[in-house]
Amino acid sequence: MNKSSGTNQIVGIDIGSGTIKTIIGEIESNGIINVIGVGKSYSKDGIKKGNVINISQTVKAIEQSIESASNMATTTVTKALITISGDHIKSVNSKGVVAANDTEVTQSDVDKALKKCKDSFLSQNKEIIHIIPQEYIIDDQRGIKNPIGMTGNSLEVSVHVALANASSARNVINCVNQNDIEVQSMVFAPIASAYGVLTKDEKELGVALIDIGYATSTLSVYREGSIWFSHIIPIGGFNITNDLALSLQIPIDKAEKLKLQYGYALSSQISENQNIDLDENHQIPLQVLSEIIEARVSELFLLIKEDLNKANLLDKIPSGIVLTGGTANLNGIQMLAEIIYKKSVRIGFPHENIRGLTDLIKHPEYAAALGLLHFGKEHEMTTFEQTEKENVLSKIKNYFSKIL
Repeated sequence: MNKSSGTNQIVGIDIGSGTIKTIIGEIESNGIINVIGVGKSYSKDGIKKGNVINISQTVKAIEQSIESASNMATTTVTKALITISGDHIKSVNSKGVVAANDTEVTQSDVDKALKKCKDSFLSQNKEIIHIIPQEYIIDDQRGIKNPIGMTGNSLEVSVHVALANASSARNVINCVNQNDIEVQSMVFAPIASAYGVLTKDEKELGVALIDIGYATSTLSVYREGSIWFSHIIPIGGFNITNDLALSLQIPIDKAEKLKLQYGYALSSQISENQNIDLDENHQIPLQVLSEIIEARVSELFLLIKEDLNKANLLDKIPSGIVLTGGTANLNGIQMLAEIIYKKSVRIGFPHENIRGLTDLIKHPEYAAALGLLHFGKEHEMTTFEQTEKENVLSKIKNYFSKIL
């Protein structure tokens, strides 16, 4: 018999194009998250590049993931934080300025500056997922994290804004709601991943996070403790698998098995005399397999390098690169990244302040799911959206109530 969910229970559902992962945790008095349930299901029949393409299949996949986690935790899930991703999401930096009139800055002044940022992005088909303050500027003083109580003539806020297609966001929420789950917050996937694997020092000094998912990858850059850049790249782990299937003329499922069992992202490290069996009658050099994989991963890394150069950020990440997501498990990928970026590179595993079922989740593919729990612990009562006096879900509901 399931126990009822307590007020300290927190649930994260990472809704991806390949898998849906659910983690149930309990927040202890010392801030540690005790993981008590983990669930995983496959979603490729219902979601493509972050967009729901089949409602019933997506609802079923979410149900399977939640059921696995709740059975393990012997608890009932009634609400959760979820990720949102996909090529429909755009992100930009923006600014809002209000007059302070040489008086002390109040919360009302901060709200007005943030609202100016928000109002400049309102449209009929885009929904604001996050408006995240990067820094406040009072007159000429930059780098202020909390301006309340300070004095000046003008208050300026720099923010990072994530915008989603409103109907795409609504479809994801509907699929969760059909499982009798209330969505507490939607979190842009790279932000969730950052909460899962980046350290405070990395975010302060400057770091780039590359999360390689099933159908897409995300790049986010943190500096001075805040996110300054994010971008979605339409290449993921499935593209590697598909390249193998086409090049070797084998089925997708066999190509995936070869990638997982023998995949290596740096062909120069493979001995020329190593062979693997395609079937009972055919062998191929392992180096050939590696060359196919290396070509696709290199393409992804070079596209990301181009993004970093265009944003003038490649030289502003002294903490280097962190790779996460399921494909970060690929052998040789860390070394290839170090060669391409000429930076220190580490694999991002879900990190500190967790206990319980850690053996099940200390893998890069669980970065976003666990990050949701850390995000919820820190922001559930004081989210960025609540700073604007609205949460994400309420805004989406209000939007649809106006057009229906």
